[in-house]
Amino acid sequence: MKRSPRVLIVSPVFTHPPRQGNAARILAFGRELKERGIVVDVLHYRLDNMPPEGDAAMRREWNAVYLIEAMPHQNQSHPAYWGLDDWCHEVRCDDYHPSASRPCGRRCRSR
Repeated sequence: MKRSPRVLIVSPVFTHPPRQGNAARILAFGRELKERGIVVDVLHYRLDNMPPEGDAAMRREWNAVYLIEAMPHQNQSHPAYWGLDDWCHEVRCDDYHPSASRPCGRRCRSR
């Protein structure tokens, strides 16, 4: 028996309700994948306040939904722009790189 391909969509935007263009685009993209027989999971890095009905609707739409609450980012390292590692919260790095033998960035370091 052949297993269906599986895709994980990672997004800081909730797909339901699709009130913004980026949400509508992600929803349409995911539905197109499903129509082609692909199993679609969504990892939502929650930056915005999702309406209460959004969580239930996303769980009905997608095979699996993983929610990660956003954490406050660190201070901007340059006066006029953000550094790449400014968005890398130390706790998140520890979660995803617990065995790192070297720092994953200037501000984000393994412990």
